[in-house]
Amino acid sequence: MKKKTHPARPELVEGRTWFDKLTMSGYQKRTMSGYQKRTMSGYFFAIVVIASVSEAIQTAYAAPDVAAIEKTYQNLSTLKTDFVQSTLVTLLEKTVTKSGRIFYKKGGKLRIEYAGDRMMHYIVNSPNVWMVDPILKEIKIYSIENSGAPQEALDFLANLGNLSTYFDVSYDKKDRLVLKPKSKTSYKALYCQFNEENLLKSFSIVSKTGNSTDYRLFNIQTDVALSDKLFTP
Repeated sequence: MKKKTHPARPELVEGRTWFDKLTMSGYQKRTMSGYQKRTMSGYFFAIVVIASVSEAIQTAYAAPDVAAIEKTYQNLSTLKTDFVQSTLVTLLEKTVTKSGRIFYKKGGKLRIEYAGDRMMHYIVNSPNVWMVDPILKEIKIYSIENSGAPQEALDFLANLGNLSTYFDVSYDKKDRLVLKPKSKTSYKALYCQFNEENLLKSFSIVSKTGNSTDYRLFNIQTDVALSDKLFTP
């Protein structure tokens, strides 16, 4: 594969995340607006959350136990899951649905594989982020600092076992766990549902502008053997 090094973070266009934009050939660099940066941060954070916690969807549901969830997250070493992402794009006045697979390994190693026409693979392994186009056989590489990944997303990976330290935790009328960040972030709140094994099965991210992205997780395996080769291009 050809390798290209880009010192600056990729751009964002209206109605698209930076993942969408990078799947288009011949993109041009331009200065991102504040709105674009916030949107980029929200989407990247969403993907990092999927990779961090999960298990098989259960039909029974009860109000989540925060202490039990934290213990589960502390003990989680790896996961492999399929996901469906549904995003309400206000500017386009429509919902965009995507699907793919996630591979996560404790220590901040992450691989996201989107399916469909805009197939792209995203690999996070400090200090780099790789964007791989398996069709064009092209790789783009960025440092984490220049990739658009928000700091709260990276911190969340390291602090899943201490949710109550970093979030104001409450419940809504649907017995969903509501996580509101205590520090400044790119999103307003997370609304989470967990299975009987205290693992995330679905969640919604609500941005500060009121936009929302919903995720459903399935075919999930935890603590499975994942080779380090998965986290290199």
